[in-house]
Amino acid sequence: SDYNSVDKIDGSILLEEGRTSLDGTLVGRGITYGAVSLARLTVGGKLVNGSGQVRASLSGRRGGAFELVTLADITPEQIKLTGRGQVERRELVLESPAILTRADGGWQIAPTRVRFAGGRATVSGSTGNHPELHAAVQAMPLELLDMLWPNLDMSGSANGRLDYAWRGPDGSPSGRADLRIRGLSRAGLVLSSKPIDLGLAAVLRGGKAAMRAVAVSDGKTIGRAQARFAPIGSGPIVAALA
Repeated sequence: SDYNSVDKIDGSILLEEGRTSLDGTLVGRGITYGAVSLARLTVGGKLVNGSGQVRASLSGRRGGAFELVTLADITPEQIKLTGRGQVERRELVLESPAILTRADGGWQIAPTRVRFAGGRATVSGSTGNHPELHAAVQAMPLELLDMLWPNLDMSGSANGRLDYAWRGPDGSPSGRADLRIRGLSRAGLVLSSKPIDLGLAAVLRGGKAAMRAVAVSDGKTIGRAQARFAPIGSGPIVAALA
């Protein structure tokens, strides 16, 4: 079951709009935030009136083994984040710092390059009043998803692009995906020894969604799928399609 525990706070913390201050360390175990479960979290650093430097070390629970070490240079208007670590003993590196700048009630995330086990990705987006996510991937191993879903056990590599806006121009979600996955398989499945290649194209706009997929094995098409959904509400897309 999910649980949260703070083992130790050594120092002082002041949380106040525009005047956050920190001097010391915090250690926590068994922390769950959304889909991410942490076995251990250690945060330490010094902030004065919202400016300073913070180091964090994160490790995942059994079944989704990962370790990350990050360093954040912080001002009230900008965060510069660098980091590296491992997922399932495979190296994960921020090749360029993640730069977060205050904008539109949240943070604007500049394009950030990520390298993992021979794959690469460029990720950007925003939070706040108009949250968006943009990602372009090249030969990115699907094992990276184990950070969010420890029991997914997917293998293969992804190429392509994903763009998603939680609130488009008309207030409803909008997005586009064009992905090609090579060598897709999942541990524990009967057919996991025979990976497939999967092509997926999807569009979401104006309260309507459409997708098509093609599965190929040994150079032969073994499956096709096509679907349309309408209307789709303004809430999270997964909930709307369920």
